Amino acid sequence: MNEYETERPPMKPWKKWLLRTTAVVVLSFVVYFVQGWWRQSNARERLEEARAHLDATDPGWRLNEIQDARSKRFPKDDANITVLAVKIKDDMPKEFDEFLRRADDPDPWLPTPEFNRLPENEKLADARRTRTLCKDVIERALKLGTLTDGGVIPPPVANPISMNLNHTQSLRHLAALLSLNAVVLAADKDGAGAVASCRAGLNLVHGINDEPTMISLLVRVALAAVATQATERVLGYTEPNIGLAEIQAELLREGHAPSLVDGMRGERGVMDAIFEYLPTDPTAIQQLGMAANPLILLSKFAFRARLLVEHREALILLTRSLEIARGPSHEWTGRLKVEVFDAIEGPVVRMLLPAIEKIVQAVLRTIARLRCLAVGIACERFRQANGRWPKELAEIPKSILAEVPRDPYVDAPLKYKVLPDGIVVYAVGEDRADDGGKLTYTNPKPGEDVGARLWSPEFRRLAK
Repeated sequence: MNEYETERPPMKPWKKWLLRTTAVVVLSFVVYFVQGWWRQSNARERLEEARAHLDATDPGWRLNEIQDARSKRFPKDDANITVLAVKIKDDMPKEFDEFLRRADDPDPWLPTPEFNRLPENEKLADARRTRTLCKDVIERALKLGTLTDGGVIPPPVANPISMNLNHTQSLRHLAALLSLNAVVLAADKDGAGAVASCRAGLNLVHGINDEPTMISLLVRVALAAVATQATERVLGYTEPNIGLAEIQAELLREGHAPSLVDGMRGERGVMDAIFEYLPTDPTAIQQLGMAANPLILLSKFAFRARLLVEHREALILLTRSLEIARGPSHEWTGRLKVEVFDAIEGPVVRMLLPAIEKIVQAVLRTIARLRCLAVGIACERFRQANGRWPKELAEIPKSILAEVPRDPYVDAPLKYKVLPDGIVVYAVGEDRADDGGKLTYTNPKPGEDVGARLWSPEFRRLAK
């Protein structure tokens, strides 16, 4: 050591610790970001492989492609059920909403589930007054029963979760109005007019058709449910002989429509669009009902890589769900549980997909009621022609009922029973057990079946 050099003092321990800690942190961040980049790149590659496979096997599966294809099929606005329904809803007198609010307060104005019992005189008079006030919009709504198609494309939004589906509520409102009209006409012994109103109400499902969201599918289910209950009640009040063959055919058509297939395929497109949006706005995760973890928001690499993995998982599981929906309905719930719901791994996918299980159950119930009521109407047509109920469904001529529909819950025909006061046509329900035609009009529980009930003429129009 020369005279100009001085001995450096030893580094203090805390400085050594700080230097080493900083080096470890920096190295950790480098490793973290390199791993994040690699994971994101790998996840993106696998996702694109899955999307390319869908492009090859199911062209036009993306949400924007589905909507573009739908828009090309829409009729002109003056023949579009959905467009006209929105306009009619906008002109609906406020008295109808007021009636709906007081109709079930404190008890429902329509007796349930005895659809052969008339409403109380005071409530029926209130319904008549409301119908008179809504006469003009009812006439316009009835004309929708002559149209064959409809639909609208919601305005584009950056976040698919915020898609505007208000038009579906207009359809539901009109369904309730046409049901009110049908019940009042039937109570006043206008069976033909009541059946025509029920047919117009059922025809509103074509304002939904293949709309690509599960919410829309639920609305389609609700529209069919309102129409079937109104029709069953009309047959509990009257003996209509006009329009029965036509509404029977329409019930069967909707009872065999691929509504779940349309819903599943559309939901896959919606899910794809949602996952494409989420990386651009991590806080949107809160709109899915999940807490926006601050660590996730800060760790965008990990967040985006995780979303890419779940994006691919969602597409695979929804494609599998679609394949199941294209198969026999009695296999839907079992296969979906094993092949889809039990196979979910990602937290976002786990939160989104379980709702499908309840939707499938609702679709099965609606299919069962549509098919059962169609068969019940065939029995009514047989009774009107022969003066008695058929002893068994096989006795109904094929000119009235070409074939007995299948029970959507099991691989067997619908069941039929002649009762002292009428008949019941039923499916076995979610417990897959024959409970002798004990019907429910809510979610079936063990010991309950799903179907339709018709009464012999002497048991119709009973006082409450």
